[in-house]
Amino acid sequence: ADPALAEAHATMLPAGLSRPRGAIDPDQTLATAKICEAETVAEARAWLSPKERMALLHDRALLDRLVRLD
Repeated sequence: ADPALAEAHATMLPAGLSRPRGAIDPDQTLATAKICEAETVAEARAWLSPKERMALLHDRALLDRLVRLD
């Protein structure tokens, strides 16, 4: 809910590493799908499992998308 905090968190993350083709992280994939489907931060929060939240917190692009929700 705090864009400044989210930006500070994102700057602390290491640069994203490319994953090998076919190496799909189910928690990352589900977190991405849920963030893309959510219309509000509250909705995203309600849908994400603890493992999906951790995946979100380690992904700059997902954090950016989350911050842009209503």
